[in-house]
Order: sequence, then structure tokens, then C-alpha cells
Amino acid sequence: NQIRMADFRRTDLSSLPLQVTLYFNSLYLIVSFLGELAILIYKATLLSNPSRNLWPEVVLLFLLMGVEGTRMSLGTKGNLTQSKVPLLFSIVFSFPSIAGYLYFMLWQTFVLRLEVIITSISLLGIFPHILFGFIALWMFHRYDTQYA
Repeated sequence: NQIRMADFRRTDLSSLPLQVTLYFNSLYLIVSFLGELAILIYKATLLSNPSRNLWPEVVLLFLLMGVEGTRMSLGTKGNLTQSKVPLLFSIVFSFPSIAGYLYFMLWQTFVLRLEVIITSISLLGIFPHILFGFIALWMFHRYDTQYA
């Protein structure tokens, strides 16, 4: 029963900055979802927002939160298990999230200043995820090619 030397070289390559970014993004996701939902209710009751525009925005908000939850879950799984595929998919899911946040920030029927602030913070959380995700992917790949 010979043990390979590669088994002893296995190091923890998980990225702490990526994990911290994902953790705080997941906390802020709850805040941004509740804030945006409250703003949509405010718009429906106090502004003359046509209902034909309101329901697609509510559906888009729930879709965006689903994509964001999936993005963060895949990023966490890929980082902690040092798996390239889930981490790569979490980076890919960042781009629909960016598009959704840009919609809420720029292209809604009514855009409130509070929405611009909420979505700007959300967007600022995505970019470190992309950066640290690519760094972690590079480290996982480098380790796999060096010790495979």
C-alpha cells in the first residue's frame, strides 16, 4: 500500500477573500431584496405606476434574486471544494445579475434615488466576486496541472 506523494502535497487553495465577498454579498442580498420589494410596493400604492409595468418588475426581482442565490451558492461550493466548474458557473451567473441590477438602476418606469443606491452597492459586490473568482480558478488550475 504505497501512498502517492501528491496526497501529502494537497493544500487548502480556497480563497478567503472570495469567501468573505460571497458571505457579505449573501447578507446584502437579503437587504437589497427586501428594500427593492418595499420600493415596488411604495411605487404601486403612491405613484402612478401602471400595473402592466409593475408585475414584470416584480417577476424580474424574484428572478434576479434566484440568479443571485444560485451564483453565490455555486461560488461558495466551488471555492470550498476547490472545484473549477461550479466556480466558473458562478462567475458566468454574474453577468445576468449585472444586467438585472442595471435594469433596476436605469431602465425601470420609475427609478428612485434609493434604488440607485441599493443596486450600486449590489453591483459593487459582484465585481470583487468576479476578480477573486478568476484568481481562485487560476490557482486551482495551476495546482491541478502541477500535481496531476
